[in-house]
Amino acid sequence: METFLKFPVIKQLRSLNFDQELFLVGGALRDIFLSYKNQGLMCRDLKDIDLTTGGDVKKYARMFASAFGGTLVPLDVERNVYRVISRNSCGNGPGVIDFAGFKGPGLIDDLKARDFTINAMAMDLLSDNPVLIDPLNGKKDIEKGIIKECSPSSIPDDPLRIMRAYRMKSIYGFKMETRLVARCIKYSYRLVSCAPERKRDELFLILREQNAYPVICEMAKDGILEEIFPQIKLMKKTKQNAFHHLNVWEHSLESLKFLEIFLNDINMISTEYASFMENALTGDMIDGRSIKSLLKLTTIFHDIGKPSTASVKSDKEISFWEHDKKGAKDSVLISMALSLSQKEETFIQNMIKNHMRPLHLLKLNKISKRASFRLLRDCEEFLVPLLLLSVADISATRGPKADKNAFGAMLSLIDSLLSLLHDDYLPVIKGKPLLTGHDIMSGFNLQPGKKIGRLLKQLHMAQFMGNVKTRDDALSFVSSCISKEP
Repeated sequence: METFLKFPVIKQLRSLNFDQELFLVGGALRDIFLSYKNQGLMCRDLKDIDLTTGGDVKKYARMFASAFGGTLVPLDVERNVYRVISRNSCGNGPGVIDFAGFKGPGLIDDLKARDFTINAMAMDLLSDNPVLIDPLNGKKDIEKGIIKECSPSSIPDDPLRIMRAYRMKSIYGFKMETRLVARCIKYSYRLVSCAPERKRDELFLILREQNAYPVICEMAKDGILEEIFPQIKLMKKTKQNAFHHLNVWEHSLESLKFLEIFLNDINMISTEYASFMENALTGDMIDGRSIKSLLKLTTIFHDIGKPSTASVKSDKEISFWEHDKKGAKDSVLISMALSLSQKEETFIQNMIKNHMRPLHLLKLNKISKRASFRLLRDCEEFLVPLLLLSVADISATRGPKADKNAFGAMLSLIDSLLSLLHDDYLPVIKGKPLLTGHDIMSGFNLQPGKKIGRLLKQLHMAQFMGNVKTRDDALSFVSSCISKEP
């Protein structure tokens, strides 16, 4: 506790003249015990802080914001919750400090109204000798590595806590108490009442983990995921042909397993372009939601179009004609269920729509540079994720009967495509253009329109193929294209 009290943000809070008790509660206190137990108290553990008090919440939040240059944000005025966004104690970005009133007559009632015992501890920051207040033995449950409800009403009061329980299991490697699992299953139907945004945030926190696969499988087994994505029920019922050893849903989960293996060791896919691939996968698509997490979600539903396109002649003769195109359309339902952004929705649609194209190239006796260019042109922004999805897909297809030669061929194809992307395509597309759209319009007396874009695409193809190298070559090429048009 002495080490903890020396942290700047805690010293800042203790320095203010609050007229009533102020308690540190929730995740920050839990993570302090976890980090101290595992590796010593780290500065990052105090980035997000939850405080509760029986005093004037708004006044306290304003006092802290004013004293230390923070921004006061009312989160829920009716429930007396305010947030201060401030430079955190490490000085490496904004820290978040939430002030809230008691959820009940007093502190103990507040703690008992929380979700899980490991989150139901408190400590009075203003006391000369702060001690742990732990009425539900949360510290012992942390030491045992177990997740328990604070009360029988924890899950019914807020069904989103179902997803939170699995998330904590994923992040901390804890076990869920048997009674908690049973209650999560029992009340999972109530997840439909939770806001899509809340479900999205919990799911993406799970997917952000390096090894989300086991918990995703457990959520699927317990029927939790079906309550968020009803499409899974049909995926589970859809058998596949002799080229697969699993049904559509099991194959999708298996694809996720392989995807995470490759994401965690990108050198398995390409040693030469490992850093290039990692750079393409690094960062968030939307603040707080990473590209890798979105790729995992897409992988889970890459075959969502199969149930509605299945054509069964026999147990071994089952086809899914254009399931990629149908899946791209059906994936909108996944985006809606999580209230994803337009950017994320477009990513998922494009990935599913194109996920068979690398496999189609793989089946060709000889892959032409022109065919490669079309794939690069259509999928440039998401080519690296698409290639990872494809190799995970093929790895999950036949199980024990998997063709090792096919896997090796896919890796060779990936290296070839990445070489073309990195060394040939991007220099043409991202480098200084030989001709711009304006150059074409002014040079050939053309009006703005789709024709200009079409001519630019043809010019890029010619450059990529090595047929156009100078500005004069480009002018001659465009002139030739225009003369050939009706």
